Amino acid sequence: MRIKHSNSASAKNTHNALIALFFCTLFFFSVNGQTTGNNGSHDPSRMVECEGRFYVYSTTGDCKSSADGLSWKTEPNMFPRGFPSWVFPANRGVWAPDIIYHNNQYYLYYSVAAAAPASACATGLMTSPTLNPASPDYKWTDRGQVVYNPDNTPDIQFAAIDPAPILDTSGNLWVVWGSGYGKDQSKDQIWITRMDNNTGLPLLSDPSYRPPLHPGYPLATGRKEGAYMHYRNGYYYLFWNTGSCCSGTSSTYAISVSRSRNITGPFTGDRLFYQSTGNIHGPGHMGIYSACGVELFTYHYYPTSVSILGINTLSWNNDGWPVLGSQINKPLVPCGITSTKKHPGPEKGNASINRMQYGMITDVSGICNFPAEFDNVQKEVSIFTYSGKLITKAIIQSNSIDLKRNVGINNGLYLVRIDKL
Repeated sequence: MRIKHSNSASAKNTHNALIALFFCTLFFFSVNGQTTGNNGSHDPSRMVECEGRFYVYSTTGDCKSSADGLSWKTEPNMFPRGFPSWVFPANRGVWAPDIIYHNNQYYLYYSVAAAAPASACATGLMTSPTLNPASPDYKWTDRGQVVYNPDNTPDIQFAAIDPAPILDTSGNLWVVWGSGYGKDQSKDQIWITRMDNNTGLPLLSDPSYRPPLHPGYPLATGRKEGAYMHYRNGYYYLFWNTGSCCSGTSSTYAISVSRSRNITGPFTGDRLFYQSTGNIHGPGHMGIYSACGVELFTYHYYPTSVSILGINTLSWNNDGWPVLGSQINKPLVPCGITSTKKHPGPEKGNASINRMQYGMITDVSGICNFPAEFDNVQKEVSIFTYSGKLITKAIIQSNSIDLKRNVGINNGLYLVRIDKL
């Protein structure tokens, strides 16, 4: 994202089971090809669920929520009392936030740029245990600066903006970020930086973290920005934008994609994914929802002079590349996954729970130990890929399952659902 115009939209039966919510998932919907209500958005974050509502954050620090994903209302801004003290006093506001649920809280990354003509930029992090402003636990805590670039020099030709967090297949936290607009196109512009899994800030011991000249792993050169990364079936997919972001129906933003077996690249196979068509002008800043058999992607676009939230279906061809689908016109049912936990699974919870669904990252042993609520009872265990494809299900009495020996799956990220019978 470059400077976003100042008039960017101010405003974003499972039988008799109780659902234990452990991983924050993303849900987007659309009516007649687009969302409704206060659905203005530029550079939307991925959408996340919290306490029965869906939330999206956008440039300007705007927050929107929805009870059904169809009609949106405005929630408190990210910074109702202004930026933390470490942010440049003269800046151009919040740019392109993105969010992920991790360590039982929401990690909200965002970027700021110094007021022109300076070119210094920074990415920051804030966390909260909930997104519901009516909750007594609602409180955003500043965690500080993540990555930074000073005013550009011949050697520093990138902008530390447009952050997008991702967990790798080992459960490690990374953030992809960067922009090459107005920079030397021969220099590295899109980067990924390994984060400390607890603090959400750069892992200082990572050998590639040598700021300010080398703040991580370079992924791409050229006039690119708005990067987003998604893992699927052995590949990391890197999406990014080119073109003009903020010119109403004259915007030429377009989304491209490449992929790699490794999160740090190299990324190859560059191809165009989505560009202006019909009344959809300048689609950009995509985020992917992929869970429980449903795959969508979200983005902003201009049907008029104001950008709004867009949602399309997503599929994959036989070669494993993403395929653009049509805009959604029916609501989805929330999947109810609200946390990822590194094996052996989530903490103990309410003993009245009859269903639990959570993300699980298998380790070398492949043993999945079930929460205490499911000890010594007959239960149906279902294992899904993280895109929602059922791998296997079984009715068992034991308190654990050896996924490698009994199911034959490799290390990786999976969905586990347990139903008490």
